[in-house]
Amino acid sequence: MSTKPLGGPLSPDTDHHDWKKSLDDAGVRAGRLHDARHTAATVLTLLGLPDRVIDQINGPGGRHVLADARGTTCTCLTPC
Repeated sequence: MSTKPLGGPLSPDTDHHDWKKSLDDAGVRAGRLHDARHTAATVLTLLGLPDRVIDQINGPGGRHVLADARGTTCTCLTPC
């Protein structure tokens, strides 16, 4: 979870605008922050990180993101 410089929570609007600006500054196509959480959970799962660590990185709602990542990685690791 991101915070203000003094530790308070960001407003959803600030978080959204900061995310969009970061993508633009990096020259990366626009995407939802929510989708990035899923991607992060998938990559961290593939790297073998424990679920509790992934939950700490992904913050609130991490369980459903992690469940989705588990399903995705099973699909990715299964031969066609």
